[in-house]
Amino acid sequence: MYRKHPFLESFAKIFPKSLKRFIQKLLFHEKIMEKFKLTKDQRKRVHEALKDDMTRLHDKYGVDVKKWGF
Repeated sequence: MYRKHPFLESFAKIFPKSLKRFIQKLLFHEKIMEKFKLTKDQRKRVHEALKDDMTRLHDKYGVDVKKWGF
């Protein structure tokens, strides 16, 4: 993700979208190089933060969220 900057926005208008996407991926794409595991407390907090959205995803769109622990 990148922040909008007035100079860059005006400068970017002259380039085609495909080139802008390529430059954005090149400059702003970060990879997580090592695996990590959430602690039980972190998992609980993430679950609580996503619970309402997962319920809505299931109820409104029929997505099976059980496989994600919801």
